[in-house]
Amino acid sequence: MGSLIGAATQAAGSVITSQAQATAGTEQLQLGQQQQAALNIQATQDLAVGSQQAAEAALETKYTLGTVQARAAATGGSASSPTVTDVAGAIAARGEYSALNDLYTAGQKAQGLQYQGQLAAYSGQVKNQAAQIQSGTTLLTGVGTLATKYGDALFGDLLPDSSATDGTSFGSGASAFADFIP
Repeated sequence: MGSLIGAATQAAGSVITSQAQATAGTEQLQLGQQQQAALNIQATQDLAVGSQQAAEAALETKYTLGTVQARAAATGGSASSPTVTDVAGAIAARGEYSALNDLYTAGQKAQGLQYQGQLAAYSGQVKNQAAQIQSGTTLLTGVGTLATKYGDALFGDLLPDSSATDGTSFGSGASAFADFIP
């Protein structure tokens, strides 16, 4: 009776451990997916911020050009003189560069975040697969241990009989399955 209780307890422990490992794997998968979603949201927000910064740089450039032209006219010079035009051209070029740089930087940061999200999701998938395999291994190990320790008591004549001399390796209990074997 004690060996039967031990076998049942060990079997229950193997099943519970296996289920816990499978659940942990599923949670790792979900965590990876949630991290990916959060990083994608952050990437979208960074793109929006970069776009806003680019728009502000363009607006600042426009105001600066207006100020240059107004000061040139206020000093009695021509707003279209070569010096004013050269300065305005340099300011416009710098403003466009600044706006494009803001967009590029935001795009690169967003792309990096999206890649991190993909890695997080993949990591969750791999951890889930590993946990599912570990779960199955735990279950099989438990069954193997039970069979080794309590095989005769639990399975009787269904287990291989190493002392058989008639060419068969199973005891008489296995003959019940003979009708199912082609």
